[in-house]
Amino acid sequence: MDPEKGFTLKERNYKDFMACICQVAEALNWELFCEKRPSVDEELVCEFYANLTSSELTEVPVHGIRVPITSNAINEFFELPNFENDEYSSLLSNTKPENLQEILKELTVPGSKWTVSKQGIHTCQREYLTPLAKIWFYFIRFSLMPSSHGTTISLE
Repeated sequence: MDPEKGFTLKERNYKDFMACICQVAEALNWELFCEKRPSVDEELVCEFYANLTSSELTEVPVHGIRVPITSNAINEFFELPNFENDEYSSLLSNTKPENLQEILKELTVPGSKWTVSKQGIHTCQREYLTPLAKIWFYFIRFSLMPSSHGTTISLE
């Protein structure tokens, strides 16, 4: 894979990881979402993010068009189902110490620990992610939630 991204996989592991990712994508009906996208118009992307001034917005103006950014609009665009009560939202609203440890155990190598900020935000170092968790992290970081940094991963 890509040593610069913090993980390398042997041929047999790569096939196993890709099979796992394909299985999840199929189970979630994400085939369309996961397809390779054509190149983007960087000017439109820059304008979109320049106008995305608050996490509370439900629309962002781009070239005079109000682009809806609600979860329902995004799901409709990618032909995905809407979930009123998804596991992730439920987990975040009911975060308990045992849940935090379960998340850490599932996604990171043994011995990893959460770092907790003064604001109570839990993060862990990217280097502690398992190889499969790193692949998902990069998929999310570059497809779902673009970010300018990636050395720490926030629970949120």
